[in-house]
Amino acid sequence: MTDCIREPDWPWWRQSLPWWNLFFLVPIYSACSSLSNLQYWRSLQLPVMVLFSCCAFAANRAASIILPGRTDIISAAGAFVIGLLGNLYSRVVGGTAFTSMVTGVLFLVPVSPVIHMCFPVATPFNISLVSLKVEASPKPITVQQNSTLADSLSHSE
Repeated sequence: MTDCIREPDWPWWRQSLPWWNLFFLVPIYSACSSLSNLQYWRSLQLPVMVLFSCCAFAANRAASIILPGRTDIISAAGAFVIGLLGNLYSRVVGGTAFTSMVTGVLFLVPVSPVIHMCFPVATPFNISLVSLKVEASPKPITVQQNSTLADSLSHSE
C-alpha cells in the first residue's frame, strides 16, 4: 500500500486535498515558517525567502514525480536548487544568502524530533522520544559529597 485509502462516499473533510491546493498552501506555509524564524513581516527579504522555499519544494516535487523511489537524487535536486538560488542571490545583492535560504532548507528537512514525538513510527532506527517522561519527585534529591547523581537516585528510592 502506497497511500491512504479514502472511500469516495466519505464526506468532503475526509477526502485528500486536490493537487492545485499546493499553489497557495506552500507559499502560506513558507511565509508562516519564515515568520516563525523571526523574519520581520515588512522585510524585503520575506518574499525572497518564500520564493526560494517554493522553488525548493517544486524541485523536490518534480524530482519525486520523475524519479519515484530515488530519495537520494530527489534530495539532491532540492538542495541544488536552493544552493543555486542562494549563490545567485548573494552575488546579485552582495550580502549573505543564509537568511534567505533558511526556509528553503527547512522545506528539505524531511523529519524532525517533534514529528517523531507527535507521530511515532515503529522502525528499528527510531529513537523513542515518546517514551521519555519527566516526573516530579515528591521528595527532594540530595547529592552527598564524593557520590554521583546515579548513586543518590538509587539510594533515595
